[in-house]
Amino acid sequence: MMNSYSIKLEKQQFSLVSNEWTCLTGPVGSGKSKFLHNLTKKENVKNFFPQEKVVYLSDRTFFPQEKVIKTLLMNVEDQKIIEKILKLFNISSLSTLFHFEPSIGMCQVLLFLYYYIQHPTVFVLDHAFSMIDPYHKEKLLTWFKKECKKNHQTVLFTSLEAEDLLYADQIILYAEEQIKFIGTRKEFYQEEKLVSQYGLEYPFDVELYHKLKYYNVFKRPIYNRERMIEHLWESKNQK
Repeated sequence: MMNSYSIKLEKQQFSLVSNEWTCLTGPVGSGKSKFLHNLTKKENVKNFFPQEKVVYLSDRTFFPQEKVIKTLLMNVEDQKIIEKILKLFNISSLSTLFHFEPSIGMCQVLLFLYYYIQHPTVFVLDHAFSMIDPYHKEKLLTWFKKECKKNHQTVLFTSLEAEDLLYADQIILYAEEQIKFIGTRKEFYQEEKLVSQYGLEYPFDVELYHKLKYYNVFKRPIYNRERMIEHLWESKNQK
């Protein structure tokens, strides 16, 4: 049976299910980063995540390049993981990073690896992958989610990218420093008025479904482009 973490902070209350990903989404300036920063203060971690190892990583986390690279080089236990992630970014050896200034996106990758090999049980990620290009970010997050499921790790993350919602099991809409919605990803996909009210966007496939549904071509919600095409093709052949 999965554990859950009951969070009561700043007059807001919600639960995180272990081994699942929760996305804290909302408009710019809604207070998401402030909320996550307060959540990861020492006393709050002790109250909300007892006996758990919690890592907080944001797009403002300082990047000590030499320390990070040396730590990764000296880590023998997780070398296969480190090498696998670096290969996604066409980097054959960590040592080559000593000789040039990494891009901002690569700094985020290296910082993530630096904290990942500490084997936390809970990740709190505040725009931690914001500067990684979409192609490589998709590969990294796909791998990361599989590893979290396998290792029973929990993730609470923020992102301004609509496509990142696809990785969430639970979505929390945070606006005006308040929780406006909590539910599954599919439940959130039905909250069109709320999403529009706060100027948010759905992932492309979800937006496509909401546009096509007004033509009465779907009997039930379909949020995957390939499945939409299959459904439309089958419907055409049945006529």
